[in-house]
Amino acid sequence: MARETFRMTDTEVLNAIECHTTLKAGASKLDKILFVADKISWDLPGEHPYQEAMREKIVASDLDGAVLIYLNHVWGQRNQLRLVHPWLLEAREELMNGPESKDLLTNSSR
Repeated sequence: MARETFRMTDTEVLNAIECHTTLKAGASKLDKILFVADKISWDLPGEHPYQEAMREKIVASDLDGAVLIYLNHVWGQRNQLRLVHPWLLEAREELMNGPESKDLLTNSSR
C-alpha cells in the first residue's frame, strides 16, 4: 500500500507554528492564538497563576493582554533563565510600546 505524504504549504500556518513557543514581533492574530493556546494548555506540574490570568483575558476577548501576561511572566524570570529568546523580547517590547500599550499595561496586571 502506498503511503501518502502530507506537505503543509500554508505560510500563515507555518509562521504560527514557527513562533508558537516564543512569539515574535509583528505577530499575526493566528500567531498569537496559537501562542496563547500553547501556554494555557501546557500541562505543567504545580501552580501557574499566569495560565488562569491568560484564560480570563481570553474570556474577555483580550488576546494581546493574554499574550502580555505570559511575556511578562518570562520577563520576570529572566535573571533565573539561561536564555530568553530574542523573539520573545522583541514581541514584548512591541506590545509594551505599541499604540494600544497603555490599555495593555493597565489590564495585564490583573
